[in-house]
Amino acid sequence: MLKSKIDREKYKAVPGSNTAVNNLFVDYMNIGGAYIEMKNKRLAASNLQTAGELMKQHPDEIALGNQIIYKTNLASLYSLQGNSSDALKLMNEVYDLQKTNYETKNTQAVTEMNALYQLQAKDRSIEALNENMKINQLQLQQNRLWLVIAILLSVLLAAGFLFLYYSYRQRRNAQEKEKYYYSNNCCAPKWSLILFSIRWQRCKAL
Repeated sequence: MLKSKIDREKYKAVPGSNTAVNNLFVDYMNIGGAYIEMKNKRLAASNLQTAGELMKQHPDEIALGNQIIYKTNLASLYSLQGNSSDALKLMNEVYDLQKTNYETKNTQAVTEMNALYQLQAKDRSIEALNENMKINQLQLQQNRLWLVIAILLSVLLAAGFLFLYYSYRQRRNAQEKEKYYYSNNCCAPKWSLILFSIRWQRCKAL
């Protein structure tokens, strides 16, 4: 009872609130159901009537599950009152509502599963993309490493060729200098003998 009073005050403060409407509706519906269990037809009818008026005022605000419980309680009240035809009619409505509720929940479950699947597929795609990016980065790093190694080898080979060429030129220059020096030193005595012989012949002629 205390809860229903609190919910009534909240409903008066914010009459258009979905939560306030459903809470107050559930209060009257449950109180009516409790009076049905106690076989108190008058108070059960009073509370269920108030709940029914709330549902008429806010038809789009009352949750489908709450409507099923309300109509089940109302059918029990009709049966308690001896009104079997109306009770049977309401139970048929309850069956239709339960079927609709089941289909709605099933549709929601399928939608949620599909959304979850799409989200997981998106996550897998992102993970695969990240893996591909990591692989590409590693390949790029390897390519850069091989490029650096190739450049270093090229530089070393060029340096080696230059060193060999320089050594070869040095040896050639040294050999040419040695050859030139040797040829000059070998020819000098011969020219001296020739000059001496010519001078000697001149002296004898005098």
